[in-house]
Amino acid sequence: MKKKNNRRKWIIIAVIAAVAILALRSCGDSGTAYTEVQAQRRDISAYNSFTGNVEASSDTSVYPKVSSTVESVMVREGDTVTAGQVLFTLDSSEAEYNVSLQSAQVSQTDAQASGNVKDAQTQYDNYKSSLDQGLNQSLMNAQSAKDSAWNAWQDAKKALDDAKSGNSSAKDSAQTALNNAQAAYSQAEAAYTAVKNEADILKNTYDAALAEDEAAKAAKEAQDAVCEAAQSAYDNAAEDQKAALEETLNTEKQNKSNADLRFVNAENALAQAKEAYEKKINEDDAQSPSYSSVYEAYVNAQTALQNAQAAYNAAGNADISSLESRLKSAEDAWNNANAGYEAVKKQVDEQLASLATSVDRAKTSANTTASHLQLDHLKESLDDYTVTAPTSGVVSKLNVNAGDLVSSAQASAVISDTGSMKAQIKIDEYSITRVNAGNAVTVYVNATGDTFEGTIDSVAESATVSQGVSYYLADVKFPADDRLRQGMSVEVRLTTVDEKNVVALPSEAVSYHDDNTAYVMVKNGNDYEEKAVTIGASDGTYVEITDGLEEGESVYYTPSPMTMMEARQQKMNEGDERNVSVEPAE
Repeated sequence: MKKKNNRRKWIIIAVIAAVAILALRSCGDSGTAYTEVQAQRRDISAYNSFTGNVEASSDTSVYPKVSSTVESVMVREGDTVTAGQVLFTLDSSEAEYNVSLQSAQVSQTDAQASGNVKDAQTQYDNYKSSLDQGLNQSLMNAQSAKDSAWNAWQDAKKALDDAKSGNSSAKDSAQTALNNAQAAYSQAEAAYTAVKNEADILKNTYDAALAEDEAAKAAKEAQDAVCEAAQSAYDNAAEDQKAALEETLNTEKQNKSNADLRFVNAENALAQAKEAYEKKINEDDAQSPSYSSVYEAYVNAQTALQNAQAAYNAAGNADISSLESRLKSAEDAWNNANAGYEAVKKQVDEQLASLATSVDRAKTSANTTASHLQLDHLKESLDDYTVTAPTSGVVSKLNVNAGDLVSSAQASAVISDTGSMKAQIKIDEYSITRVNAGNAVTVYVNATGDTFEGTIDSVAESATVSQGVSYYLADVKFPADDRLRQGMSVEVRLTTVDEKNVVALPSEAVSYHDDNTAYVMVKNGNDYEEKAVTIGASDGTYVEITDGLEEGESVYYTPSPMTMMEARQQKMNEGDERNVSVEPAE
């Protein structure tokens, strides 16, 4: 019944249109029927429409950093999570054991290194303190021998001067010179004895270091054998016995490490003791002439004593030449004593420098930064056994359960960013020139009827060709909504024309010459004539007049019957003027 009424309605409209056309054709001097229309202000807009589907703006895959067994899972698929939220935890017992083991080793190394530094520093401080307080016996003896030889030399000079001046106190001077020579000899003898005692001590130290080295080497070889036996027992043991043997093996390995360290320390001590001893006794060593120099000073002091004794015996009747000879001997004795002192001082300085070097070496060996860095790294790696969300969003995929073995090679979960949504659309090659990243668009969601304001986020540079048809992919971003689901279909509209309140005419009221210049028909008295106009934007139904007409001016054109029917239908519709259509009669 409804279809019949519609048919009747359209028949009536068609009859009325035909009558109107006949009436119009009967008007005018030229016999041509025109419809009058006035240029009016209106909005002109047009858009391109594209289709696509709702997607999350981005997906982030979650990869564990370590391989382990899943201990517990804190989320489910579809849960909303925030960045840093725990997704699941892994079994970290093995890593915690490694941290404890490394921590114990670092503590042991720190303690041992600290002890070595302390011992080396104590030796240096004690030796330097004895020097600062003037308590070094070798240096004291050498200084005393030097002073005595100086006095003997000065006495010999005075004796010579007295003899030359006929001083009657030559005998007394000779006695004094003899006493001084005796004292110089005693000092030189003491210095020589002290140096010899130091050489003996260094020899004893070397012998002790050699014995310790042999003992350490024997202990190392014995421990190597014990450790090798423990390792062999562990390797040959059944799986259920290895746990019981593992502690013994570890203990023997630690003992082996201690024995190795003892051997290395013994080797170093032996080398140092040997070097010190050889430096002390090697007279040809330019760096350590102290032993030979002090011995030479001792011999010279002895000679000086003998000369002084002879001078004393000959005092009173000694001639000038003998006193001069005595003076020369005393001078030589002083030079030798001074050389001995300088040699001892050089040895003392070198010993102090050697002890300082030992302190520096001990401090360098005590640097356990690498061990601490390794321990810190192991502690930090414990965080890898707690897997967290790298970003906020929805858990769209969860591929793990408690007890599963996971690794960094496979994604365990996917976090979808629902803070904004996107749709991927296809743009034909004829429309692509009007589409650019940053264009504002309107997104219509078909399933919910919602409308969102969005933006063209990106446009492909190259076309995709499918079955001979080229199109360009583009991503559209728009705000998220709780009711939206991935996969929902959308229509994306990109406005290409949007002119507000412009002078416009129906498109059919504008005609064109062969050169594509536009014109309209206007009335001049009883005649119709062309008037050139400049057109602007068009939405397909109306066209903007940018020049040639003012608002309210009338133009005349010959519409088609369909156009008249569309005009009537337009008056009855309140919809979009651009989409006025005539339903064909059935």
